[in-house]
Amino acid sequence: MTAKTQQTAQKFGTEKDVHRLTGLGLKKLRIDRMFRRGLPYYKLGTRVLYDLDEVERLIRAGRQG
Repeated sequence: MTAKTQQTAQKFGTEKDVHRLTGLGLKKLRIDRMFRRGLPYYKLGTRVLYDLDEVERLIRAGRQG
């Protein structure tokens, strides 16, 4: 019997998707990228993408109370 591996599709989103998810302003996201801080992101050519699952994990990890 072979073990089945479960692959989960990663969901990537643009800075607008992250803005809707977190409420962070687009300018804030851009400034954070410029100074290499804030949410982790991926750059493909000129496109900037965020792993939405990772963003949600970071939000939950920072939860207070």
